[in-house]
Amino acid sequence: MKGDKIFQLNDYSHHPKGYNDMVEMENLSEAELLYNLRLRYANDMIFTYVGPTLIVLNPYRMIQPLFTPELVKEFQDTVKQEKFIHKEHIPHVFAIAASTLTNMFVNKRNQAVVIAGESGAGKTENTKFCMKFLTSFGESESESDKSISDKVLHLNNDNKINRFLPVILF
Repeated sequence: MKGDKIFQLNDYSHHPKGYNDMVEMENLSEAELLYNLRLRYANDMIFTYVGPTLIVLNPYRMIQPLFTPELVKEFQDTVKQEKFIHKEHIPHVFAIAASTLTNMFVNKRNQAVVIAGESGAGKTENTKFCMKFLTSFGESESESDKSISDKVLHLNNDNKINRFLPVILF
């Protein structure tokens, strides 16, 4: 066996379901990164950080425990307190949205979220989750009319290439 084919392994004893943030991994070989993603995916943990960047693996099905109202409220509360620190929360598309809103409120500057990936990667679904979170602050649970998020989330699926969806929050 050639020496260039041998890689050191990360210690998963404290992370049996994989690392939440791959920046914390001691060994960052391609094989270790893919192993961590595979391990998390096998445990229905489709969101993984690499620093402030979120990697999402499309499960091609809804994983309901990842999208509960309680989880939404947890992320909303951090935004309301204006102190979102991503390492204090599980990796999630709501975390990216919460971080964006917090930075907008604290720094009083425009923010952008880039959702990119190959065909079938789940860009449209994650855009919907992100938009639903961003627009959920102005809604009450008793509204019978179409919610703000439903109005914003009506996406034009005829042109999925280079879609830019501006959202103005005030």
